[in-house]
Amino acid sequence: MNLKKTILVLSVLPFFLSACGGGGSGDSYESSPSTQFRNGDQLYSIYYNSNDRFGLNYIEFQNGQFTYTDSFKPLNSVIVTRNRIYQTYDQAQNTLSVNSPSHWTMNIIGDIQTDIEMERVNLSGKNVFDTVLPGYRNIDRNDLSPNVRLFIAKDGLKNFSSGSYCYRKKAEQNRVDYLQLYPNTSEPLEESFNQFYEDNLLYLDLLNDKNPIVKFQLAKDRWMGMNFSSIFDTSMKISLDDSTAIEFESKLYPAEYHQTLKRTTDDEYKLYEKLLMNDDVAENRQRYQLLMANIEKGCTYYNKTAAESFVTIPGLR
Repeated sequence: MNLKKTILVLSVLPFFLSACGGGGSGDSYESSPSTQFRNGDQLYSIYYNSNDRFGLNYIEFQNGQFTYTDSFKPLNSVIVTRNRIYQTYDQAQNTLSVNSPSHWTMNIIGDIQTDIEMERVNLSGKNVFDTVLPGYRNIDRNDLSPNVRLFIAKDGLKNFSSGSYCYRKKAEQNRVDYLQLYPNTSEPLEESFNQFYEDNLLYLDLLNDKNPIVKFQLAKDRWMGMNFSSIFDTSMKISLDDSTAIEFESKLYPAEYHQTLKRTTDDEYKLYEKLLMNDDVAENRQRYQLLMANIEKGCTYYNKTAAESFVTIPGLR
C-alpha cells in the first residue's frame, strides 16, 4: 500500500454521487409526475471522459423495470454477505425498478438491492450546456479541452425543448452490507491478511491526521469464514481504494465494501463546502466547485425529448 500516494490523492477525492447530480438548485420540480412507463421507453445518461469524448447510454423499460446491457447475465464478480456468497457465474438481475416517482430500486442479485431516492426535474427552457457540464462555464476558456470549448461555442446558448425532463439522484441506501471482489480480473495481493490489517491500522492514523475535515474508521470482520478489513469515510460511508481486502479461496483480494448506511447528495454538498473553505490549492478548489455545481444542476437520467438536444455535442459517441 502506497501510503504517501494515497494521502495526496485524498485531498481531491471525489465522493459517491459526484457524477449523479442532486438537489439544492432553483430549478422547477415536478413532485408528482406520472410513473406510467411503457415497454420500450428509454432513459438516457450522458458522460464526459478524460479522452475529451462525450458518450450516451440508455436503459430500456421492459416488463415493469429498466434493463441494462448486462441484465440477466453472469455476475462476473463475487459478492459476499454475512450469510451468503454469490459467485461470478451466478445470473445477476441488474435491473432498475420504479416503485414510485421518487423511490427506485437497483436489483443486483438475490437480496443485494439498493433503494434510490430520485427527483424529477423539468428541463424545458433550461440551458443544455449548464446541465450537462455544470460549472464549466466559469472556467477560463483556455483551460477547457477542445470538445468542451466547441460545445460551449456552438451550443452554449441552446436550451432544452418543451417536454424535456430528467431524474436526479438524491440518496441511496443498500439493503444489506456486502463486499464485492473481481477474482477473474484483479490480481491477489502479495501480503497476508494480518499484514494488510496492520497496514490499515497505520493508514487510518495517517488519514485522520492529514484530513481533519473527513473522518475515517476501520472495519474488521469475518463473513462466511473469510476475513476482511476496510477503511471507510464516515461522511459519505464509502470504502477507500486500496484499503479494503478479503480472503477468498486462500488468497487476499482487493474488494469494495458496501454498507447499509444512507448516503445523500445533501451530505456530499456540505462536505464539499467544508473542503472548499479549507483548501487554498486552486486545482482542488475548482474540483470542489464543479462537484457542487453538478449536485445542483446535473442529471442522472434524461427522457428522450431531452436527449435529442445532445446530438450536436462535439465528440459524442
